[in-house]
Amino acid sequence: MTLAPDPSAVAERFSAAAETYDAAAAVQRHAADALTARLPAGRDVREMVDLGCGTGLLTAALLRRYPGARVTGLDMAEGMVARCRERWPEHSFAVADAVTAPARPADLVASSFALHWMPDGPGVLGRWAAALPPGGLVAACVPLPGSLDALAGAYRRQTGRPWPGIAYPAAATYRNAVRGAGATPIADAETALTQQCPDALAALRTLRALGATARRPDAGRPASVGALRRALAAYADADGSATLTFRVLILVAEKGA
Repeated sequence: MTLAPDPSAVAERFSAAAETYDAAAAVQRHAADALTARLPAGRDVREMVDLGCGTGLLTAALLRRYPGARVTGLDMAEGMVARCRERWPEHSFAVADAVTAPARPADLVASSFALHWMPDGPGVLGRWAAALPPGGLVAACVPLPGSLDALAGAYRRQTGRPWPGIAYPAAATYRNAVRGAGATPIADAETALTQQCPDALAALRTLRALGATARRPDAGRPASVGALRRALAAYADADGSATLTFRVLILVAEKGA
């Protein structure tokens, strides 16, 4: 289970970042494109759900893949949902959590860079997969353990404190969740997605612009400013630049009869 922050804190931070998110979201945009590229072409997909839709990066990619489909987007961050409503007034976006799947099935349920912010992301994915009709698709791109390791390691060494970021569920927990729901993977890959920043401070500012700075509940007191500066200096590459690296799982599965 993810050591995720309080959902209200996550929603507040992401809502506040709605105006800055898209400009900072290079990795998240790449993730959405990589996930939808693995969705099978030629399917009669009419109803799609975007779990944790954010500002709509995945929604846009899904509509490019299946342009005739209708999207329902769910997100706890009101500011993010407002952006989606402005962009796609013909589709449906709601300020809501994704913990419980509705009785009405969809043809495709997808999520990109959102499930790890939920208290039980793999369980959420499994419940939505279980609600799919036969032949329905479930798709997710999620960060895995090893993400942001360079930054986390520098923080631990220089501050003497545990990294305050969330703990990412293992890939097996997502695979087991969809298989347990009766869905068979048709695409399953682990890879690294990176975002180059001019310096370590810019990397930290990128995470803040994304709203991705909520602390895990067992993080303890924040490090001092001096310790944080030392951590950022240790995190930077030899040329002064810094790389945000995410290990990710790209998973697409089809519901059986």
